[in-house]
Amino acid sequence: MTLLPLLFACTPAPAENPDAPTWHADVAPIVQDACSGCHQAGGAAFDLLDADAAVAMSNAMSSAVAERRMPPWGAFDTEACVSSREWVGDRRLTEDEIATIVDWAEAGAPLGEEVAELPATTAPGLTGDLLDVQPVGTFVSSARADEFACVVVDPGNTTDLWVDGIEVLPSNDAIAHHALVYTDPERSAEALANDAGWYECSGGMGLTDSVFLSTWVPGSGPTVAPEGTGLRIPANSLIVLQMHYHPSGTAGLEDRTTLRLRQMAGTPSAELHNTLLGNAYDEASGLLPGPNDDGAPEFRIPANVAGHTEEMFTTIEGTFPNLPIANVGAHMHLVGTQMELWIERSDPDAGEPDTECLLPVSRYDYDWQQLYRYDTELADMPAISGGDSIRMRCTYDNTLDNPGTRRALEDAGEDAPVDIHLGEGTLDEMCIAMVGVVY
Repeated sequence: MTLLPLLFACTPAPAENPDAPTWHADVAPIVQDACSGCHQAGGAAFDLLDADAAVAMSNAMSSAVAERRMPPWGAFDTEACVSSREWVGDRRLTEDEIATIVDWAEAGAPLGEEVAELPATTAPGLTGDLLDVQPVGTFVSSARADEFACVVVDPGNTTDLWVDGIEVLPSNDAIAHHALVYTDPERSAEALANDAGWYECSGGMGLTDSVFLSTWVPGSGPTVAPEGTGLRIPANSLIVLQMHYHPSGTAGLEDRTTLRLRQMAGTPSAELHNTLLGNAYDEASGLLPGPNDDGAPEFRIPANVAGHTEEMFTTIEGTFPNLPIANVGAHMHLVGTQMELWIERSDPDAGEPDTECLLPVSRYDYDWQQLYRYDTELADMPAISGGDSIRMRCTYDNTLDNPGTRRALEDAGEDAPVDIHLGEGTLDEMCIAMVGVVY
């Protein structure tokens, strides 16, 4: 907010080049298509569909797109992991689109002749037959401690409920760190919850027969199942959101998270199963030797080291053949900078590679995590079979050159890098892949 006067003061003078791109003819269509999901009146960020506001922000827009900080997107190929498939909702701008915005800003951000009004893009989120459920009360934070609250909601379904979209909507993103969403078919959480509808669960959720449904992290958006598939919420189940609240320095902040479900009219032809893999902590759990291990493989990110990697794998048990992988995601904390995910097939079919890159995230940003969905039919999605392995490599920068490290240290009340270990706290780290398989 204090930067706005500076940005206005730095707005270029009107252009003299008649061939320069103009806002109305050239830049507005790009912004409307790629940016307005957040950058519109009433959206999650400042309005860029307003011509005067866009002109005032032209320099900031130019640098943000030139450096590919905006639109937010992490799935850029790495040298070792190159994806062979397209993504649903790929927000990356083309080189020509970037050049158009940069040239427009350098020319003085000319408006040009007004054209027909562009329709506003609906802010990202679920639409359709939506069911919103909330806990009975609110969570109230402390000031300087990571907190884990299992928030209990009741969808009230007396029969199996099939959904093809799940969205977690915290009311206070100043303290909401992430959420894991599970079914509770035995309603075990009912006896654990307090009068506000949650219970402390840093040592475990205390559930029986729970099934993982979805996850939420800042910037991730909703979980959406491929067409014709759905996620099942058993009859009379509760749903538990394991919320991680990070310290804000201010006590008494409140959050009342809404869980939004998009209901399906009938039973889908296939079921989507989302699962979390990774977080291996030793050799027995799948952790591979790393560059800074002190003896046996260990999950430890040394202080003042950039480019540190942790690599691990999970072998898939069972005898099932060729199930489609519909979506993949990467999760680390603030020190993470890059994650790569591969499938290694034990007995590939003809034409299938032994090793295939599932997801390269070379521009990992904690604030802009998301699930990446393959933009193809189920039959053309990468397939996984029993006996195959999922391998992942996470890269970290535990130096003060990394803004994420500085932020993590500030949140934890530290002023210099420390060795970081596996854990759920603000100054711990993770290496997790989310994989959605269709049965």
